[in-house]
Amino acid sequence: MSLAPAILLDADIRAIEGIVEPLGRRGVPLVAMSTRPDCPVFYSRYVTRRVRVPGPFDEKARVDALLRLPERGVVFPSDDVSARTLARHRDVLVSEGHRLGISSPESLESGFDKWKCYETAMRLGIPMPTTRLIPDGEDPEPIARAVGYPLVIKGSTLAGGAYARVTDLAGLTGAMSRVREIAGRPENQSRRSRIIAQTWIDCAMDDLWCVETLYRRDKRPAGFLTLRKIRTNVNRDGSFGSRMYAGEVAPHAQLEAMTERLLTHLDWRGFAHLDWMRSSRDGRFYLTEINPRLPGFSSVLAKSGFDLAYLYYADLEGLPAPEPKPRRTLYLETLRYPGDLSSAAITIARGQYPVGALLKSYLRAVVWPPRVAVEFLSWRDPGMTLAVLKRDVRTILGEVFR
Repeated sequence: MSLAPAILLDADIRAIEGIVEPLGRRGVPLVAMSTRPDCPVFYSRYVTRRVRVPGPFDEKARVDALLRLPERGVVFPSDDVSARTLARHRDVLVSEGHRLGISSPESLESGFDKWKCYETAMRLGIPMPTTRLIPDGEDPEPIARAVGYPLVIKGSTLAGGAYARVTDLAGLTGAMSRVREIAGRPENQSRRSRIIAQTWIDCAMDDLWCVETLYRRDKRPAGFLTLRKIRTNVNRDGSFGSRMYAGEVAPHAQLEAMTERLLTHLDWRGFAHLDWMRSSRDGRFYLTEINPRLPGFSSVLAKSGFDLAYLYYADLEGLPAPEPKPRRTLYLETLRYPGDLSSAAITIARGQYPVGALLKSYLRAVVWPPRVAVEFLSWRDPGMTLAVLKRDVRTILGEVFR
């Protein structure tokens, strides 16, 4: 039987790299789209068509590029922006023969927009940090006082750890300016982000969690995979970024139950990546955001027996798919730059992370022994693996000689 292609939108996004081999090994033809001629996915042995698209991101241009393809297939969102684009243009893309699993624009925004998500979570009794919207032109000081210090200023639709921690009134103006500047950057303008203030939650680095799932056409979840972060990127002020450099598959019934309750209420479709943190003060889990996509560390999913990419494809194509059975897996983003070793070295040098904790996690990879997933590394796909390494070496040399 001839299989329809999987169309990988903006394939230079890290999340797409992790699903190329799992799909390709199942015989699914892959169409990779990217603005970059050096996109590592273009070098994969599994890619059957490589399509250059205009950049920077333009919503109409992306939709037009999909409609101009000579084939029709299953479209994979690459990041938050492309997911929102697909949701807004779902009807026309489907009418033209493409298949995609994505929420309606209303459902997607109700989860992805942190302010709207907070309103929904509060109604359902799901904990989130106290959140207040700061309207344009309004004095943020009374809102900040109502939330209480320390707090976080962030964009309602920004991701990737783009926030500013504020400990007192003196830092509020600078934080507002910083987040507004980030929201106004060309690559973020399509996010149309508003500014919010949230209560700061004290949390240990290894008490950051995320839940991955897929909601199928029948409105039911395909399953849940929970990961506990072991190491993340650390900012100069000691706060944690969103990048997971090391983590482990760690099933957690409470987090998965709250995830299912929220997404079912939102009438969700397609991928969902939810970030949670456990407060060191009261021991409760707090939801921080929902993203309508695969995580950046998507390579761990198939390697742990939870192949969401193929489940998505099979659901839309009406193909049988095995029941996902996640296995205990240790994830290490060792070779990428910036990655675990380079980031940890800087963090250790600042005195923000103990060297023993770094060595302990790598020792676990030898003596535990769990399944070990080294991000993007694949002996079955040497072309893409070498392309990623080449790009990282070029980045390192550029920084050295800058």
